[in-house]
Amino acid sequence: MTTIADCVNLYRSWGISFQPIFPRTKQPCLPKWKELAVTAPTDEQVNEWLITYWNPQFWRDVWEGRKAPALRTRWIKALEEDWTKAGVGDKLNDWSYDGTVSVAVIGSRESGLLLCDIEDISLLTTQDQEAITGTEYETTVIKTGKPHGHHIWFKVPGDAENKKGPNGEIRANGQYVVAPPSVHPNGSEYTFVKKFEPKAIDEKQKGGFLGYLRSLIGADSDAVLEFAKTIIPVKGYRSDWLVALTAYFKPLGKDAALAKLRQIPVAAEPIQEKGTDWWETHEFNKVDGCSLGLFLAAARKSGVEIPQNILNAINNADGVYSRPKIKITNDRSKMIKVVLDL
Repeated sequence: MTTIADCVNLYRSWGISFQPIFPRTKQPCLPKWKELAVTAPTDEQVNEWLITYWNPQFWRDVWEGRKAPALRTRWIKALEEDWTKAGVGDKLNDWSYDGTVSVAVIGSRESGLLLCDIEDISLLTTQDQEAITGTEYETTVIKTGKPHGHHIWFKVPGDAENKKGPNGEIRANGQYVVAPPSVHPNGSEYTFVKKFEPKAIDEKQKGGFLGYLRSLIGADSDAVLEFAKTIIPVKGYRSDWLVALTAYFKPLGKDAALAKLRQIPVAAEPIQEKGTDWWETHEFNKVDGCSLGLFLAAARKSGVEIPQNILNAINNADGVYSRPKIKITNDRSKMIKVVLDL
């Protein structure tokens, strides 16, 4: 069994910052926790937390009203909010403190820690799933409390942008994720899938690497959607755009991808004419992730010019980056090797 002391010592050895959070929630105990994004906790702070916030007896006393009434009020509020969000709010009335303690790690420029929170790994391509959970690439990977949720930890130099997408978030500056041995509000444990130190990404890798992470969470999908809406639907090349756009939006999942495509005339028309069952069978099920080549072919055939920012977004999803000596390739596994340089 991995203890809180084991995990805290591990995180300290990796040079990353962390903080205590309320048991069975995702919310911080410390009102001024953001200071820890700038300066890692001291030995004195950690030792104090080990006998308070990371001590089951401390929380048992708080839960049963023997100490810290104001802290108990904040804890109950956090429990109500997070359990409701997790869909288990109706179970809270029958719950009593179970002896668990929780910790979160903090992304920051100072430590370089960057956290990629993927909501549903099953929506990614097979090659991306294998890269994240398989044995070939060594970095920290956490299975979260959600059925298909995963966190991936890296270290990057300098600033990195916090970014949200339909399938997760990139948390780099002053944001945190819950870490082992914590327990999710739904009762599932956060566990290590891979327990390697966060992989260090150098300055040369950084641009392509961040683009790859953006593609995993679908961060650029809205920009691609707005561009695609401007394509005039003319018979003769609608199918080319439908294939390319289906491949791009596929990582969002079937329903979300279909919802996007129905907003795009050049894709919506053939789907409406042939039906969603046809689209699922002959388009969605036959593509595996985005291909820059599909977009370039559709653009050449239809005479449409793809703006540079959209090309960048497609590059991110396809794994083709504007860097010297990187050849365009539709092979996702080769791209992963290039981006992670492992």
